[in-house]
Amino acid sequence: MFDVGFWELMLVGLVALLAFGPQELPRLARNTVRVVRKLRAAANAAGDELRRELQLDDLDLDYRRPGSPLDHVRGVVDEVRQIADETRRPLPPAQTVDRDP
Repeated sequence: MFDVGFWELMLVGLVALLAFGPQELPRLARNTVRVVRKLRAAANAAGDELRRELQLDDLDLDYRRPGSPLDHVRGVVDEVRQIADETRRPLPPAQTVDRDP
């Protein structure tokens, strides 16, 4: 995420050691880890609540199959074409009915 290498971490550790001393450094590290965990938990809870409020889990979104909505539209278009072709066909000739009872 931050793309921090080994030497950057060593530099931060050395500055922290010089600034806070060897006695305070373990307590500072524990507090830092505790704060980071709380921030991650809060971010995850906020994301879960947002998903629940927007009801994203209930939506049937299949983003892995981008052709599926287009396939559905093509199927509907084919059905409409079949119906249109049926209406263009000539009607069979009418049969005569005797009018004499």
